[in-house]
Amino acid sequence: MSRLPASAGKKPNGIVILVASVLKPIRDIRHYHKLSWALGRHLPEARFYFAGYGLPQAANEFSLFRGRRLSFARLGAVMRFLRLLWRLRPRVVMVCALELLPFALLYRLLSGAYLILDLQENYEANVKAHEGYRFRFLWAWMVRACYRLLLPRVQCILYAEACYAEEIPSLRKHPHALYIANKVRRHAQPAPVHNPFRLVLTGTLSSLFGLLEAVALCRRLHALDSRYHLVLAGQLSPALTSEALRLLEAPFIDSRHVSFQPVAYDIIEGTLRAGGVGLMLYHPKKSIARRVPTKLYEYLSWHMPIVGTAHPFWQSVASQYADGLYYGLVLEEINEAGKPEALHRWLMQPKPTQASPYIFFEVSEAPKLKPLARHLRARYLPKP
Repeated sequence: MSRLPASAGKKPNGIVILVASVLKPIRDIRHYHKLSWALGRHLPEARFYFAGYGLPQAANEFSLFRGRRLSFARLGAVMRFLRLLWRLRPRVVMVCALELLPFALLYRLLSGAYLILDLQENYEANVKAHEGYRFRFLWAWMVRACYRLLLPRVQCILYAEACYAEEIPSLRKHPHALYIANKVRRHAQPAPVHNPFRLVLTGTLSSLFGLLEAVALCRRLHALDSRYHLVLAGQLSPALTSEALRLLEAPFIDSRHVSFQPVAYDIIEGTLRAGGVGLMLYHPKKSIARRVPTKLYEYLSWHMPIVGTAHPFWQSVASQYADGLYYGLVLEEINEAGKPEALHRWLMQPKPTQASPYIFFEVSEAPKLKPLARHLRARYLPKP
């Protein structure tokens, strides 16, 4: 199955749509493989162009930024974005970065373009929770001011977590805000054979997202049965200490697919395709407690049992799609006597072999974009 939007080729009379971000990869999983794909399916007249982080791989792709996250070079991304707007003259602009929003709004006022904001994160909550930011409450106030001033002027907002509507008043009041969950695309490959001894952790590898707990848990299980091993695939957090990195050299850990640079999703998907038990030992801090980790959808879509934090919200979400596939673990109890044995007994039990089809983006989320595609067609294409 092709992951490229079906309408990315040239159509002389089509609707030019520019999808732009700064820190997200050009072929970001959400805005490239999901949102643009779904819009292209409902709106075959669309001509998509993508701009973001990294090197372009096709004629309809452009690089806005390739430097370090916190650097003055990032200011150049705005200038490249403005030049791209002038060159392409898109009728629809979808921005996935808050720093591009003021300039996209200016373009909308000058050109009459239709503006979409894909709100993948609540940046205010992220800044408040990030203790490494200097003057973080000042930055958070500035983000909140942007929300209040700019969001009402965006014609359509797509947001990735239901809780954002509760946390951001301007989003809650917006007449054309649409919740599009970060579910996974349907994959054609058959479900993997269950391997309870293969523990898998994918995505961002950080202390907050349970990397150290995953190592500690696998160490205890490996002592119980030497067949247990941990497979890692994802991007390492720059905040990890040298001591934490040394833990990844343990003989029961496969760390071939970890890097401080973004890891290609093909590698992540290949790791999941091989099956096993998905680990989701997040620390349920306020900034993420009401968010659904994408890996929850990914693990269940491959029929993988999940060993995750004993967090009622995540457990209830998992049970909506596959009852009996989530084992709740209190993080502070990983090293307590009897806990590995109890988990081992659960892993050896038979598990459900299929999750609900509503775990897939095509089934539950893509249809929500059909009214937007219909509106864009009526707005920009002449009636036959």
